[in-house]
Amino acid sequence: MPDFLPRRESDLISFLEVFVNWVVLNQVALGLTVQQVNDLVAAHTALLASWSAYLAAQDGAESATADKNTTKAAVIEIVRMTNTLVHANPAVTPAMLEAGGLLVYDETPTPLPQGRIMEIIPPVLEVTCPAPQTVSVVWHPSEIGTDSLALPAGVEGISIYVADKATDGTLGPYQWIGLDSNSPYHHSVGNTTTVTRVYRAQWYDRNKRFGPFGDPVEVAVTA
Repeated sequence: MPDFLPRRESDLISFLEVFVNWVVLNQVALGLTVQQVNDLVAAHTALLASWSAYLAAQDGAESATADKNTTKAAVIEIVRMTNTLVHANPAVTPAMLEAGGLLVYDETPTPLPQGRIMEIIPPVLEVTCPAPQTVSVVWHPSEIGTDSLALPAGVEGISIYVADKATDGTLGPYQWIGLDSNSPYHHSVGNTTTVTRVYRAQWYDRNKRFGPFGDPVEVAVTA
C-alpha cells in the first residue's frame, strides 16, 4: 500500500502538526487510549525541539542532526502504530481518516500483470553517511526527484542489498538487508574502522514480486 507519511522533512513537520492535533481532539472517537495519545504528543514535542535545534545549527552540527534523526524515527514509529490502530477501528470513517491526513486504503486493489514489475526502470539510490556507523539510503524512481511521494504504478517499495568493498577494490557478495516503503532507509553498519559499502536495490510489488536491480552506489562509512 502507498505510504501516508511525507518523505521531505519539512512536509513531515507540517503533516504531524495536523495529525497530532487531530488525534488529541478525536482520541475517543478514534478508539485510542490516553497513554497512546500521550506517547504520541511526547514524541512529537521532542521532534519539534530537536527540529528547531537542527534548523538553528544549519545542518552543519553533527550532534543536532543525529538528535533530529533519532527523534524523527521515534515519532514516525508511534505515528505508524497509531495509523494501524485507527485503520483497524471499524468506527473510524473515511472522512475521519482524511481529516487526519491518512490514506483511505483500496480494499479491492487492481490485479497486477505478472511481468509488470520487470518492465519498470529500477530505483535510483543516493547514499550518505550522516553519522558514524550509519548509512542513509534515499531512493526514488529514476524520472523524478527525492521530494516526490509518487511511486511507479503497482510498486510497494524497494528491496535493498549491501556488499563490502575491500581496499583493493574487490567487491564481496551482496547481502539482503531489508524491504523499505518509505525513503530514506537507515542502515546501521556497526563498523569499528572506516569502511566502504556498496548498495543496490530493486522494486517489489504487493505480491512480493521483484524487479531488476538498479546501479550500485558506494559510500565510505566512518566509525
